[in-house]
Amino acid sequence: MPLINKWQALLNIPNWEINCEPISENQVVDELEGNTSGHEFVGIQIDLKNQVGTIYHTRKLTEDDIIHELLHVKHPSWSEDKVNFWTSLLEKKY
Repeated sequence: MPLINKWQALLNIPNWEINCEPISENQVVDELEGNTSGHEFVGIQIDLKNQVGTIYHTRKLTEDDIIHELLHVKHPSWSEDKVNFWTSLLEKKY
């Protein structure tokens, strides 16, 4: 996917294999909503050892989604707030 390649280069993580896997909203359970299913979701599963990331998503990915999930790869120790902050900054810059 061209946007993933663009952001892998900008974030200096070109050796990572990034996969995208569509899933059904029915596969998503939200603990904050009383463990109900049927929610929108975008998230990444990271395998640091093998440098593989899989973005699971229930809707079409946006550039914002890609930046956000790849920041989790680049900086796995960052908080969600910090990733959100930098996602916003980088999206405006590039």
